[in-house]
Formats: sequence, structure tokens, C-alpha cells
Amino acid sequence: MSSFTTDNILSSFRSTGINPLDPEVVLKKFEKPTTEQGESSSSEQIGDGSSWRQIHGLIVSAVKDPSSKEAKELSTTFHSLQTQSELKNHEITGLRDALETKKKHKKKKYTLKLEQPRDNTGGGMFFTPSKVKEAQFIERMKQQDREAKILRKAEDKQSKAKVTALKKKEKEQAKVPREEAKKRVLQRRL
Repeated sequence: MSSFTTDNILSSFRSTGINPLDPEVVLKKFEKPTTEQGESSSSEQIGDGSSWRQIHGLIVSAVKDPSSKEAKELSTTFHSLQTQSELKNHEITGLRDALETKKKHKKKKYTLKLEQPRDNTGGGMFFTPSKVKEAQFIERMKQQDREAKILRKAEDKQSKAKVTALKKKEKEQAKVPREEAKKRVLQRRL
């Protein structure tokens, strides 16, 4: 309770404008900061393409005679630019959504082989959870078989490579005595 001192309580009353009564203390906190640039700050806020009505209101307040030809051309130009901007934003949003959807569908999906459909069914097929679990188990077994087959092929390839290297080494070793024999024969002839 050390925070509830007389000084702290009076300080909080002063900062909220309660004692002495001063509503300006609170209102100052909600005032918008004034800018030195004046009109440029308002055009920056409106320039983001937020609303055609805001832009039109700015044009009407900036032009001396809103019914003049130049004012109408300016208004039409801004209107077309605003429309183009909105269309581009809409297109960008659509493309982002399409890209996000495409990323979601990258995972390859497969159907469980629960039961072969009969020709005379003509309706939907319903399966119990136990049938679904059984089909998932069968699919896992098939996947393990595929992986084992790939592993076997890799092992076979390695063993064949070892056999070929061994045969090549044996040929090289058998070649050495033959070459030595040839050298001896050539030396005898000379």
C-alpha cells in the first residue's frame, strides 16, 4: 500500500484534470498533432487511394470554380486513376489468393483402395472406421514395400559396383605377370 500516498493521489488527480478541474489536460492527449506542411499531409493521407469521395472533396476544396472545364478534367482523371488503382489492388489480391491456394495443394494426395466399386451400385459407398484403418495399414505396407524395393536396388547396384571393381583389380593383377613374362621373352631375344 506504499503507492497510495497523498502525493501520488494528488498527482493522479492533477494529471486527469479532476482537481483542480481542468478538462484541457485530458483533451490535449486526444488532439491530432498539427503539421507544418499543411495541405501536403492531407494529400498524403488521401493519396493512398482510400476513397473517391475523399479525393473529389479535396478537388472541390482546392479548385476555385468546380464547374470549370479544367476542374472537370481533373476530377475525371482522378476518378479514372482511382478506378485503375482499385482494379489493380483487386487483381493483386486475387493473384495472392491463387498463389496461396496453389501452395496449399502441393502435397500429393492419394485415395485409399477400400473396396472396388461394383457396377450396379449407382450410389455412394460408406465405410466403417475399421475399414478405413485397414486400408491405411495396407497403404503403409505398400509404401514400406516400395521403399524396401528402392533400398534393394541401391544395395544391388553397390554390390555390382564392388564385383566390377574386384574383377578389374584381378585383371590388373593378372596383367602384371603376363607383362613381366613378355619383357623376359623380349630380353632373351635381344
